[in-house]
Amino acid sequence: MDRPTARTLDLAALEQAAAEVVDLAAATLRERFAAGIAAEQVEFKDRHQRDPVTAVDRAIEALVRRELKARFPDHGILGEEGTGEGIESELLWVLDPIDGTANFAAGLPFYGLSLALLRYGEPVVGCLLVPFWPGSGEGAVLRASLGNGASIGGKRIHLERQPFRPGGPVAVPPGLRMMFGLSGAYAKRSGEARNLGSIVAEIAMVATGGFQYAVFGGPKLWDVAAGALIVREAGGAALTWQGGRWRPIVRFRPPVHKPGRKPDEKPKTLRDWSQPVLVAGPGAAGHVAAGLAPHRPLTPAVKWALGR
Repeated sequence: MDRPTARTLDLAALEQAAAEVVDLAAATLRERFAAGIAAEQVEFKDRHQRDPVTAVDRAIEALVRRELKARFPDHGILGEEGTGEGIESELLWVLDPIDGTANFAAGLPFYGLSLALLRYGEPVVGCLLVPFWPGSGEGAVLRASLGNGASIGGKRIHLERQPFRPGGPVAVPPGLRMMFGLSGAYAKRSGEARNLGSIVAEIAMVATGGFQYAVFGGPKLWDVAAGALIVREAGGAALTWQGGRWRPIVRFRPPVHKPGRKPDEKPKTLRDWSQPVLVAGPGAAGHVAAGLAPHRPLTPAVKWALGR
C-alpha cells in the first residue's frame, strides 16, 4: 500500500508549532549567550578537539525534546546531543540545539538552532533560529513547510533568479580544494569566499540572498534537514552528491552498509547520515554544480602513505 502524502498533514499548523518551540529555546539561548561560557565549561566529543559541546547544548536539546513530546507524543525525535527516540517513526523531529557551538562559547554571534520534521525521511517542516538579524535586535526565525513557501520574521522570502556574480560572497569550507575538485568556469569564477563557522548561519544567508551558495563537505542530518527545505521553499536549490552527480534532496535515508560488514556491526540509521551538500540561489546552482565534485574518499593505503 502506498504511503500517504504530506498533503494529508496540516503542515501549516506543524510549522507554527515548530516555530513556537524554537521561540522558547531562543529565549534561553539569548540569556546564556549574554552570560558567556567559560573555557572550562566546554567539552569535546572527539580526540582532536574539533567538535565542542557545552551544558547549554544539552539544556536546549532537553527543552526542545520536552516541548515536542508534550505536543506530539507519538512523534520520534533525533537530536545531535544524544536524543534518539522513535528514529524509525513515520514522523521524526531532527534537532541541532546549537550549530556553531565554538562560536557560541567564544561570544561570536554566528550560531543557530535547527529543527526539522521529516515524514518517512522527507523534510516537511523546517525552522532555523539566527540570533541577530537586520531589523530585529533579538534575532529571527526562518521557517517553511512543504509547498507553503518560506518566511523570516513573518515576511515572505523569495530568491530571484540572477546571473552568478564572481565578486559576490559565497560560503565555502576552509579546505574546499582538499574536499572538492574544481573545474571549468567554476574553477575560475567561484565567488568571494566566506566561512561563518555555522552551517545554520550560512544556510540562512543563502535562503535570504546574502550568500549566492554554500557548500559543505560532510554535514550531519541535523545540520541541513531544516535548511534544505527552507532554501528550496524560498526558490533555491538544495542538492546532495549521489551516484556521481549533484541531485535534489528529496528524502534522507540511512546509509547503506559497505561490503564486508561485520556480523556484530549495528545497522546504520539516520543518525549516521553524512553527505556533501550544496545549497544555492537559483542563479548560482547550475554554475556551481557543473564545476564542483567531491574527491573520492582516500583508500587505507593512501591514508597510510600520507601518514608516513
